[in-house]
Amino acid sequence: MNQIVTDFNVPVASVQRINQLVEGMTAMERRMFTLENVVDTGLRSIIDLTKGENYLMDEGE
Repeated sequence: MNQIVTDFNVPVASVQRINQLVEGMTAMERRMFTLENVVDTGLRSIIDLTKGENYLMDEGE
């Protein structure tokens, strides 16, 4: 495990816990970004469908 907190005189267990919390927050940030993209894409698809636009339909039909 990489030690993120090294500039302070802190017990090893505390440093490990802080590093664990930082890694957890970083992972949560990535998941939130992905979820934001999924929701945004889904809403855009719904809006396009209500407008009558659909990439699956050919213009000739």
